[in-house]
Amino acid sequence: MAQELKLYKKLVPYTDKKTNEEKTATNFYVMCGDRLIAIEVTNFSTQTKPDKDYLSRKSVMSAFAELLPELPDSGKKKTAKPQDSPAPAAQS
Repeated sequence: MAQELKLYKKLVPYTDKKTNEEKTATNFYVMCGDRLIAIEVTNFSTQTKPDKDYLSRKSVMSAFAELLPELPDSGKKKTAKPQDSPAPAAQS
């Protein structure tokens, strides 16, 4: 059984810490069935060799991606639980 894959992008505003300038980041996601998986366009630049294809890869991803729709609010707030929390003491 083949599952449909959909490519999404989400535009996220942020402030550049070096220049204090407002910029927009593009985050990419793949929807596989009911799972939303974050993916990253990797920059393979080194100190001696720049990655000349990075911007073209990112541009192609952006061109084919749909804007990520707002997910409905389930009314539940997700809170992180400590992994090593002790079990509650038994009361008598």
